[in-house]
Amino acid sequence: MRSCVLFPLAVIACGADAPRPSAAPPVAAVSAGPTERSRLGACAAEPDGRWALPAELTEASGLAWEGSAVLVHGDEVGRIYRVTPAGGAVLATALRGDPKDDFEGIAIAGPRIVLSTSEGRLYVSDWPAGAVAPFRRVETGLGRGCELEGLGWDGARGILLLPCKRFRGKGRRDGLEVRRWDLARSVALAPVTVSAGALASAGLDGFRPSALEVDPATGNWLLLSANPTALLEITASGAVVRAVRLGRGHRQPEGLALTPAGDLLVADEGAGEAGQLSRYRCALP
Repeated sequence: MRSCVLFPLAVIACGADAPRPSAAPPVAAVSAGPTERSRLGACAAEPDGRWALPAELTEASGLAWEGSAVLVHGDEVGRIYRVTPAGGAVLATALRGDPKDDFEGIAIAGPRIVLSTSEGRLYVSDWPAGAVAPFRRVETGLGRGCELEGLGWDGARGILLLPCKRFRGKGRRDGLEVRRWDLARSVALAPVTVSAGALASAGLDGFRPSALEVDPATGNWLLLSANPTALLEITASGAVVRAVRLGRGHRQPEGLALTPAGDLLVADEGAGEAGQLSRYRCALP
């Protein structure tokens, strides 16, 4: 049996005892080029462990990997928790004044940490931070006509990536759109789009992203969705690489992080129960 000592949180299941997803094979495997590598193509079909998160993270919303720990935030208050192998979940920092907002994403952006909201508002702080973190608030305007959910950091280009979960208002569109923000210049860049037809071909009609992670090994973007419960891998130009469905063990997947070892971590909101963290082994060959 596999060891389940990575996170000393309440273990839900691991190894052979873990709940098995209903669909092991991918729903689509679309090559974006003859040399394209796929992180999702390397993933195990099921998680090798699940851990219950503490009450403070019942509504776990976003993940970011930091060294040997995963940073987790909830969706209502600007507090960031650090989950470590030795200490479980502890409060890493609180934004000064405990601002309340609809927090939907987190990213470590070089020497800064950024929390984002559904309206495209950014809370930017130096990182590492002390117990209380001063911050600056940035109104990007990226939430116009769109509910944003998730935040990724393209370190090679210095760009924040904010996926649109759903379009709203006049001029509503189909398909997937990832809005981009140049953090250094404080300017919006042209969005990256995936057509509704491409999503349908990948078996992901109505894909609504809740998280985005940039894979530094491939340059591809990994997107998570709670409805349908799935993962999507695309290139930085929007070409679909691969899509996989997640199993029934996920109540409401909201957060995504990739470790240097190739472990893919998925956080679920509790939906009336404890939040949970699942680990998929996804090391590239």
